[in-house]
Amino acid sequence: GIDENGKPHESLNHYSYGAICGWLFGGVCGIHYADGVLTIAPTPDKTLGWAKAAYDSPAGRIVSGWRYDGDAVTYEFEIPANLTADVTLPDGRKFTLAPGKHTV
Repeated sequence: GIDENGKPHESLNHYSYGAICGWLFGGVCGIHYADGVLTIAPTPDKTLGWAKAAYDSPAGRIVSGWRYDGDAVTYEFEIPANLTADVTLPDGRKFTLAPGKHTV
């Protein structure tokens, strides 16, 4: 990291930053893309209020977000062309989204 004179001399890209990003993308916003398969399983939390993540995957931009309005949760998804997403919501609803922007 930083030497005794306050100058950076090594990488400042520590694992902890990556772990937080992984939690936000894969946990909170629920984006999972591997081998050409996209699943989204967000886990909203009222203490956060809202979250949104955009991932520029090899297939195109994937967006997953949610926000609380009182006790109701609104979800927003963006699926790139030539891809579908299997979505699972915390209340057990499951559905497949076609390419495009969707609000649930």
